[in-house]
Amino acid sequence: MLLSLMPRKWVIKTCLCLGVLLSIASYGQVNYWKIVEQCNSDIEHKFNLQESYQARGDAYYGLGKYEKAIRDYKSSIAEGNSSADIQYNIGICYFMLSSYDTAIKYFHTAIKNKEDLTEAYIYIAECYKRKQEPEKAIRLLKGVIKKDSLNANVSYNLGLLYREQFKYQEALHFFALAKKDKAYKYFSLLNLVLCYSKISDFANAENNLKEAQQLDPSNSYTILYEGILLSSKKDKQKACNCFYIAKQKGNREADSLIKLIKCEN
Repeated sequence: MLLSLMPRKWVIKTCLCLGVLLSIASYGQVNYWKIVEQCNSDIEHKFNLQESYQARGDAYYGLGKYEKAIRDYKSSIAEGNSSADIQYNIGICYFMLSSYDTAIKYFHTAIKNKEDLTEAYIYIAECYKRKQEPEKAIRLLKGVIKKDSLNANVSYNLGLLYREQFKYQEALHFFALAKKDKAYKYFSLLNLVLCYSKISDFANAENNLKEAQQLDPSNSYTILYEGILLSSKKDKQKACNCFYIAKQKGNREADSLIKLIKCEN
């Protein structure tokens, strides 16, 4: 699934500890330990505790210290922070700790406070999937899509769920919907190639592959999925060539496909 692992509010929240705006552009360069140190000082001096605890929780999240992040998020709640975003962030932390039932609880709490929090629905669906309950995930996201039929994120993830259940006809419907959104078009096209190949509709598979090639012809995934189509058409030699090229470009999925169709070196 397409999961955003970034805590909410990184984009718009000013960290009062440092007085800096944490944005997507700077997310990877943030000095988390410095934030922790500054927030420690602010908390010690009882300065704006609600914001300081949340900022330190965000920093701990960035460091992968999810238990500490949860502790600080809950301290922020104790100081009066009732936002949906902080419930969502706690949910992500429990998700990262594989505590899926607890994560689901916090995501639902976030949704109660902010019903259009699409990312929370996606996470709940992924929790169900990892709990080996894909049908619950599908029912949940289909309920969301009834309310928001143009939501490409939900459509795309429904397509993935159906594809993983080998229900290719259903998957095709949702990938076709997601394809209309520019942000999801490329990978929706590739998934359409795969699904059409699985049901031996090679004409539609080729049409979608051509669209993907127009968008990004040299991408390793474009080449990989061309190989998948060729393999479905029983053209083993050309398929293997595609998989080897994709592997040379660093595609991690190519190896398993090379082994699956027993390509020769």
